[in-house]
Amino acid sequence: MRWFQRWFSRLQGEELVQWEEAECLEDLSRSFLAVNQGQPILNLSIVEPFIERKDRIESYYWWTEVAKFWLLALAERHPNLRVIESPAFLLVTPYSDQTVNGVLRKIESMRFELLELYDGVAQDCSPGKNVVILFPHQTAYYDYISLFYPDGEFAMSGGIQIRAGYPHIAGFHRDGTGVYFGVMAHEMTHLYLSHLELPRWLDEALAQTYEFSVSAKDRHGKSLKLAPKHQAYWTPQSIQAFWHGDSFHDPQAQDISYDLAVVLMRKLERVLKPEKEDLLGFIKNAARMDAGEAAAQQHLGIGLGELAASFLGPGSWEPRLW
Repeated sequence: MRWFQRWFSRLQGEELVQWEEAECLEDLSRSFLAVNQGQPILNLSIVEPFIERKDRIESYYWWTEVAKFWLLALAERHPNLRVIESPAFLLVTPYSDQTVNGVLRKIESMRFELLELYDGVAQDCSPGKNVVILFPHQTAYYDYISLFYPDGEFAMSGGIQIRAGYPHIAGFHRDGTGVYFGVMAHEMTHLYLSHLELPRWLDEALAQTYEFSVSAKDRHGKSLKLAPKHQAYWTPQSIQAFWHGDSFHDPQAQDISYDLAVVLMRKLERVLKPEKEDLLGFIKNAARMDAGEAAAQQHLGIGLGELAASFLGPGSWEPRLW
């Protein structure tokens, strides 16, 4: 399955991405924006009726203009940020012109590759141009994403794909490394597959697989360290939280849940070696209610319990309906 194993190509020497400082129409209504915890957000109850009667091309144009209106207001509250417009993206970033082009070149290329890799399955469903917000530091990032979480404690993250409102990706600059493109690859995978409402394990498996093809992260070494934890933790009862998606939020099981997801995808890739159309059929038809069991049997010729047993050993690992 070379189509699925290929590495993200190096982009040195490619033509520069055409981009410009974003500007928006001056007469857009201030009522399009609301303020939450000091952060401007789109007031969708006002915006959507304004756009909903327009045709597809006009709608894309107006959503892009409204998104620029929102992002320019956001940048005003963070002196280090600017809003850049490229063919497919609106990028909010603290970077200089030279660095901006490298960032745009990679995310434009990743978008193209993901839509090609999952041809007929992945979709760019953003109402206007894709939005990526890169904050200048981690504190600003967490202040922003707190708008989209209820009160409580949550695991740390390097980036997030936000589905609420105008779908977008948020991340932050890392001292010494800048943008971690593995995180961008992960979140962009979620973005372009979000319309499918995949089982959580499969969604994370696909996101991590693409992330590891972009970054040089040593996933194999991490899996070796986690192997004893897998054997100690998973039982026919606890595996149900993995299939349901709950274990990805459990501090005790989060690391091995993410790891198990990508291990199962590697098993599909290297052992079953399905044809591209069969794997894409599985992805397209995998349902949350059975964790993708029916789709796996139909398109891959194997049940998920058998797939899990190839790593965890004999046992009743199949998902139960909920």
